[in-house]
Amino acid sequence: MLDAFTILTRGGVVLWAAPKTSNGPPPPNTVLNSLISTVFVEERASTASYAQGNYTVRWSVANDLGLIFVVVYQSLLQLTWAEELLESVKKVFIRMYGEEIKEGKGEVLLNVDVKFEDFFSRRVKELEADAGATPRSPPLLTGSPFGTRPTNPIDTVSTPAGKDAGAPPTPGTPSAPFMTPDAMKARGLRPAVKGRRSSGRASPAGSESDAGPSKKGKKGRRWGMDGAAEEDDGQTLDFSAPGGEGANGAGEDGDAHVEGLADTTDYGGKLTSGEFMVKDLGEDDEDGVSTKAKGALGGAFGYLQGFIGGKTLTSEDLAPALAGMQEHLLKKNVAKPVATHLVDSVEKSLVNTTTKSFESIQAAVNGATEQALKRILTPGVGLDLLREISRVNKEKRPYTISFVGVNGVGKSTNLSKVAFWLLQNKLRILVAACDTFRSGAVEQLRVHVKNLTKLSERSGGAVELFERGYGKDAAAIAKDAISYAAQNNFDVVLIDTAGRRHNDARLMSSLEKFAQLARPDKIFMVGEALVGTDSVAQARNFSDALGAGRKLDGFVISKVDTVGDMVGTLVSMVYSTGVPVVFVGVGQMYTDLRVLSVGWAVKMLMEK
Repeated sequence: MLDAFTILTRGGVVLWAAPKTSNGPPPPNTVLNSLISTVFVEERASTASYAQGNYTVRWSVANDLGLIFVVVYQSLLQLTWAEELLESVKKVFIRMYGEEIKEGKGEVLLNVDVKFEDFFSRRVKELEADAGATPRSPPLLTGSPFGTRPTNPIDTVSTPAGKDAGAPPTPGTPSAPFMTPDAMKARGLRPAVKGRRSSGRASPAGSESDAGPSKKGKKGRRWGMDGAAEEDDGQTLDFSAPGGEGANGAGEDGDAHVEGLADTTDYGGKLTSGEFMVKDLGEDDEDGVSTKAKGALGGAFGYLQGFIGGKTLTSEDLAPALAGMQEHLLKKNVAKPVATHLVDSVEKSLVNTTTKSFESIQAAVNGATEQALKRILTPGVGLDLLREISRVNKEKRPYTISFVGVNGVGKSTNLSKVAFWLLQNKLRILVAACDTFRSGAVEQLRVHVKNLTKLSERSGGAVELFERGYGKDAAAIAKDAISYAAQNNFDVVLIDTAGRRHNDARLMSSLEKFAQLARPDKIFMVGEALVGTDSVAQARNFSDALGAGRKLDGFVISKVDTVGDMVGTLVSMVYSTGVPVVFVGVGQMYTDLRVLSVGWAVKMLMEK
């Protein structure tokens, strides 16, 4: 039934591979290569499965060990137990070989004990039997579709009891991989509509079908996460009727809809200088982000809690606590190189120092860690955008800000949030639509500008869209937009750009031309708070792609409201580039924009 089961590191080193247990040719190597490049290099792992050709690939990640457990099977089989197999194998593998991987840093092939192979074979049979499936071939064959499997046994390691071997699947996770309707159509599949009656079944007496055909208006339809259409929700899709209810659900002008896109009740306020500034993140508990105190970090440093005052610290004293700290930071979504740097800096700052009276080693480590985090997150140079805008406007030219980033991180949305904030300061804003590649990008900005125009009627600012359609040179459009803004007395130009993969040299190379031709005053990179360990590579690649003498000027971190206290991406990006975080996004409304509070970020990172 299985075509492949592979355990590998994030670096692509195969630690163990179980051959396919189904008939037919093995899956090509491109299946696994595509998983690594598309999902883990680009960090597009929003779901733990995806379809590649005729195969479905599901995976589970052990972040602390840097391991990826992958199962491959033919999509038509719809194996509902694949996730359960992944979780149970991961649990047993980590229990048997976790320490060995930590010692070898996960870059050496393991000598897999034959007991693990027996467990895997037995587990597959159990799950097939539970699902009522009959194996078509022996559960383990020789050879591997992705590489050679190590065969030298190691000393006997006890196998966990059967109860621990079968970890239950995560509740609510769909068994089928996510597929868009277009992808299903390309593979000859038709999305099923839930609740649709089979044509071969007789209609009950008195049903509508007995009364003869009746023509109804076209109904709205919602698409589920598995790509299948759900029941019609009764919403009419015809928005063309004059005076009828528009697409916004609030009449032709959509006033009620637009008003619901901005809540200024707890957005910010005016400074003594008269400038409007958004609130700091964590200033209150209404940002959609967890700020509830969970206690100081203690569990990770509990090893040395008994030591108090007057002790001269050595590396041996600190080793257990530092290991716990590194593990804690990794769980907070801090990239491994950054966590290692923090551990090293804390160790250097504490070795040969003497703890204060009645101060535990744990308290000393916590204090040193907080200081190291504050040093990383605190910008070296202050950034006062409103003051810079005022200074540049006195030179009779507009202030320009460009937004760059990978696909889908929220560049257009966060550009609009920044525009809304600038409108509160009564500035004239020109939005330049320089994403000439993605379908709908210009239309998306057009909707944002329309909404912002409606919302700015009371604030006194003005906003306009500059567009040249699709397929044009983005750098030339940006330059023309800046010239247009100068001629028409706009204060700020906000430039939207196409999303691009940070590891695609061809796409990244155009950023240098853009920076040289448009010459924006500031280039902000929009990054996701949930991007994970790939944040370092993204930040460095975008900063380096701008050419000699030009780097990123700041980060706008989106979707901070989705990660709780796992805000390690902030640290990873700032550490890797030295570029500060200017704004963070905490929701989907125009007012869901905040200024990063270093104290808040450190508090989130240090909590249990």
